[in-house]
Amino acid sequence: MDNTSRIDDGDVPLFFPEDGPVGGTDSGKSLSGDPWKVMIIDDDLGVHELTSLVLRRFQFEGRGLNLVSGYSGGEAQMLMQQHPDTAILLLDVVMEREHAGLDVVRFVREGLQNRQVRIILRTGQPGVAPALEVITQYDINDYREKTELTQEKLLTAIVTGLRSFRDLTEIAQHKIGLETVVEVIGNLFGLRSEKTLADAVLKSLDTILLTVAGRCCDPSPVGFAAREEEGGRWAIYAGQGGYGSMIGQNLETCASQEIMAMVASMRHSGPQPVFASNWMMTMFPGESRGRHLLYFENKFNFNGLGQSLLDMFMAKVALAFRTLGP
Repeated sequence: MDNTSRIDDGDVPLFFPEDGPVGGTDSGKSLSGDPWKVMIIDDDLGVHELTSLVLRRFQFEGRGLNLVSGYSGGEAQMLMQQHPDTAILLLDVVMEREHAGLDVVRFVREGLQNRQVRIILRTGQPGVAPALEVITQYDINDYREKTELTQEKLLTAIVTGLRSFRDLTEIAQHKIGLETVVEVIGNLFGLRSEKTLADAVLKSLDTILLTVAGRCCDPSPVGFAAREEEGGRWAIYAGQGGYGSMIGQNLETCASQEIMAMVASMRHSGPQPVFASNWMMTMFPGESRGRHLLYFENKFNFNGLGQSLLDMFMAKVALAFRTLGP
């Protein structure tokens, strides 16, 4: 693999039966986006050193690795509580106790109820914990003997684990996102003024996207709601961020040329929201007069999940605007 360090040109085992430490750890760094968190639990310092060496320049989907190291089963349990977002747990079996690693597996799955972290058992003493018995009785995702775990096999296991973790995380985020959309939609109906409804919609958009991104707050959301008036003029009647001080103003005097160009193109398009990297715009008819335009942006890029949830949400928003009382 081009973006990883090479120890040897051959397919030479990286890990051997445990025979003493050789020392040191290292950490990979992300080049774009938050790094994937990989935890290494092993009482052999040499295993930490070699694993870090192989993974130090590793990337998956443009993100590097943040390596977290521990040296016993007890430390593993503490670290997993501190780092519940760990993507992969590389776990030795025999440490301070013969089955210390298996105790960690049970603690993570049953005690912490963490079903998303991918657990890869690595052992230098396979006779202590036979593979078939362990895989059958414990919720692990891979089992490797250190004598067979070459650089290529380690990297393959990491890619497979990260891909699985990514998919499980997206499923969990989709579930939470759907629950959030249902909750905020219920709060929209019953509002009786365009401005109150628009303000609620802008706040709800921020809530939905933060939920999907797994964030607790966004200090800089920006958005506005504008109404079409005579002569094709758009008047801002609700705003967030910098647009909050522009209520009543002509949108053309406040918005960028890019936004106005999109407004012009949307006059001839359907009601579906239009998305760019980190902003969205939609246009829909009001209850009694003209059309409404809604624009929202934040600092997080909209992924496919966020866009599908917003499509669903904005369909309900359009209905809420059409049912506003006189």
